[in-house]
Amino acid sequence: MEEGAPDNSLPNAWGPGQVLAFSALDGPTDYDNALVLRTGEKGASLEAVLPDFCRMEIAPAPPRLCTVAGDFFELTTSAGYVRGAFIDACQVLIEGPCRVERCGAGVVAVERGSKLLVGSAGRFDVAHLDDDLDALMAARRAWLGSIPRPAGMPPERQAALARALSILKTQVCSDAGENPGRWTTPDR
Repeated sequence: MEEGAPDNSLPNAWGPGQVLAFSALDGPTDYDNALVLRTGEKGASLEAVLPDFCRMEIAPAPPRLCTVAGDFFELTTSAGYVRGAFIDACQVLIEGPCRVERCGAGVVAVERGSKLLVGSAGRFDVAHLDDDLDALMAARRAWLGSIPRPAGMPPERQAALARALSILKTQVCSDAGENPGRWTTPDR
């Protein structure tokens, strides 16, 4: 992400409480071990809310530029450039300045170099620190880019549509208990 105008084909607004989660449109979800994040209330931060609490501080002030989709993000902050993407339903890979402040026992966070892997303790695999974040970001972007958009839509409506599509995607889950096949939930 370069300094300049935001890309209105992607969700580009930062605010507290935005949900980030893996979608069954990209693979199996895990009802018992799912990692669900939200944007924090102070500055540029992320918080795991399921399966346990974990707070990650990125920068003390909100980002200057951002893309915050339901399953990936890119931020230009006072601390530098930070990006991340869900690997699967239980783990997210983050690259750039990001400090873990505290984690409950249900969440594991491991840092190596400029990468941070955060995941559900029940399905954590440290080998994912070596995953190709460029490929993950491209895969997560591809779905949003594949949705046709009406021609001539004003930029603010393009961004609102991108955000709505992103939110809808995070609500799709795979088989779980009495819910056969894909199903959706209005509140992860």
